[in-house]
Amino acid sequence: MDIAKIKASAASIDTTMLKKKFAHCKGIITAIIQRIDMMALAKGLITVTVIYSLLFLYVYLNSAGTIAKLESQVIVENVPITHVEKSHTQITNVPASMSVIDGLHEVTDTGHLPIIRKEDNLTSFRAYQHPFTFKNIGNKPLISFIIMDYGLSKEQSLTALDLLPPEISFILSPYSSLPGEWMSMAQSKGHEVWLSLPIQNKKSHNLGGNTVYHHSPLLEKKNNMHKSLVKTQGYIGIGSYTDDSTNSAKQHYIELAEDLYTRGLGILELNPNAPTFIEGKALSMGAPYIKADLEVFRIRGKENSFETLEAIAQEKGHAVAIIPNYPATIKNLAVWIMKVAQADYIIAPVSAIYDLPLHRSNNNASAKKMEIDPTPLHRDDHREPEDIHQMPTSAHHDVQQHTPEPHTHHH
Repeated sequence: MDIAKIKASAASIDTTMLKKKFAHCKGIITAIIQRIDMMALAKGLITVTVIYSLLFLYVYLNSAGTIAKLESQVIVENVPITHVEKSHTQITNVPASMSVIDGLHEVTDTGHLPIIRKEDNLTSFRAYQHPFTFKNIGNKPLISFIIMDYGLSKEQSLTALDLLPPEISFILSPYSSLPGEWMSMAQSKGHEVWLSLPIQNKKSHNLGGNTVYHHSPLLEKKNNMHKSLVKTQGYIGIGSYTDDSTNSAKQHYIELAEDLYTRGLGILELNPNAPTFIEGKALSMGAPYIKADLEVFRIRGKENSFETLEAIAQEKGHAVAIIPNYPATIKNLAVWIMKVAQADYIIAPVSAIYDLPLHRSNNNASAKKMEIDPTPLHRDDHREPEDIHQMPTSAHHDVQQHTPEPHTHHH
């Protein structure tokens, strides 16, 4: 059998199989068609067409009224959008709603840096601190809270603004987006704001591009510090965490502190166990220095709790607590303020802790003066009552002549 005959035979087989399959499919289709009730199908199609036609007509006739009704229920709020120009080194645009006081900043190549106002020596610490009166605090301990990393997380920062009273202070992160806007929102709620200054320490390993490193030359340290200071305006001082590792560049950090103080800023030390040389510099310059007592993030327990914070406040008469910016911690703080602090403590901004010793010394001086100063004495008050009846006349005369000055007597 040659190749041509083989091909012809294969083609004949394929054609026969195709015809059989086609006939089989045709039979199936024919059976299905015979089972369909053509009259019922036609009625169904007509019914569906009529229904959709009526719906379309109803919507068309009532569309105008429906749109007008929906528009009347929509709340429209015009939100102004401010274009913020980005800069590689600074943010110079200040929100219109932000309170910036004239004469407290100078323009440098780095940006706007704080200064003490020349006309009246007004400082940023005094100009931007939350107002607080010691008039009615009595003997209640003062407790101040500082919320960390304000402006880093939108959700967490807004929660803090919504839940916490204006006496609570914030530390604004220099790495927050739109720091001027966050400053404006805090000011509008009455909060005083500090600015975080990242300094190399053993606790944190990644502090960002503005970090002040121990091994850097003094000029580089100061430049990095100024990069943070120019981020915005309106803060009262800087908050930083330092430890004994700063001793390797002790003199440099003393000079940085002096630069901050000559600019009218306060310093808030976030480490309760920090070295004391910055505090010594503050005392020598009569400048604001405040040290935190405890980081608080739990309700009860021996460490980092509100219970421990209360014990510190009762012992010292005041306490400064660091609060991590976590939603649960913020809510716990708000509840603690409502249920505990309102009855037993005075919640004060952090800056008030700097002024507290002066208030107490004035009160003690006043109390001491009231205790020592006598009321005016009458003539007969210069001798004891029994002397009037027991001493002879000559002795009585001698007593009058040699009576000590009134301020030596206590009645």
